[in-house]
Amino acid sequence: MAPRISQAILIVSGALTGIAAIAAVSWLRNRQQASASSSSSSSGTFHSSTSTQANTSEYASTQSRPNRLRRSRTVRRRRNNNASRNLTDSNDVDTNALLSEAEEDADNRKMLSLFKEWGEDDNRNLLNLLHAISENQSRKEGFIHRGITCNKCNMSPIRGVRYKCANCVDFDLCEMCEGANSHVNTHVFLKIRIPIPPLANPRSALLPAFYPGKHHNKPPLSPEKYRELQYTSHFDQVELEALYEQFKSLSTVDTDEGGIDRETFEQCLGPLGLEKNLITERIFAFFDQDGDNIINFSEIVAGLSVLCKGNLDEKIE
Repeated sequence: MAPRISQAILIVSGALTGIAAIAAVSWLRNRQQASASSSSSSSGTFHSSTSTQANTSEYASTQSRPNRLRRSRTVRRRRNNNASRNLTDSNDVDTNALLSEAEEDADNRKMLSLFKEWGEDDNRNLLNLLHAISENQSRKEGFIHRGITCNKCNMSPIRGVRYKCANCVDFDLCEMCEGANSHVNTHVFLKIRIPIPPLANPRSALLPAFYPGKHHNKPPLSPEKYRELQYTSHFDQVELEALYEQFKSLSTVDTDEGGIDRETFEQCLGPLGLEKNLITERIFAFFDQDGDNIINFSEIVAGLSVLCKGNLDEKIE
């Protein structure tokens, strides 16, 4: 009886041990599956978050890429513009420099060609001319007018040619100042080459005034008046200007236009006008076209145009 009970107890205890072992194994398996699922879920969450961040960064990079491209394009354009501008400026400077150098070279070649065209005789003649001019100038300056001072530039003493006014009291000019027409144009100058002894120089006027005109400082005529006189006469403008200067030196009538009266006209005729005769009367009437006994500038131009440059028919009329 006892052995049977112990065998039953052993069987029961072995069954319970097996059940307990099976339960433990199943519990452990469930625990492992639960841990595996939790780890997989956490890894999935981490992967999703990582992918989300990657997507976000990729989106941000894709959004910022156009901005960077725009900025880079703008910077590139500015650099290109600056480079092109600098290149253009340098090209302009180089072009201007090249043009100026080309012009200088052309001028130098032209001058060289001119010198080459000259022969030895021409060069010799030019040197002889320059030598003659310098020698003549040195000879002029060898004459020294001691005690005489130029009344214009105060050169003292005057060297070379001395010009003494015959209508003024003790008025002298050097050659340079006389050529500048710095005195009254109706005064007569004596050209003195050989110096007069200082104490023998006259200190008074040598000659009376030859020109009785009163309008030496009158302004010139207008261009319209000169063109009108050119159209009605045979003179050009240069000749008309010279005639007007002569007319002013003889004009004694106190009017705006001025004029030459009969007395001044007869004085200009010299010995022919000392006595009144038919010839002087006809000559004066020829110039005095309006018969007012005054010859104005238009009348004297018309008369001289017929006498000096008119044809036979005009002179007969």
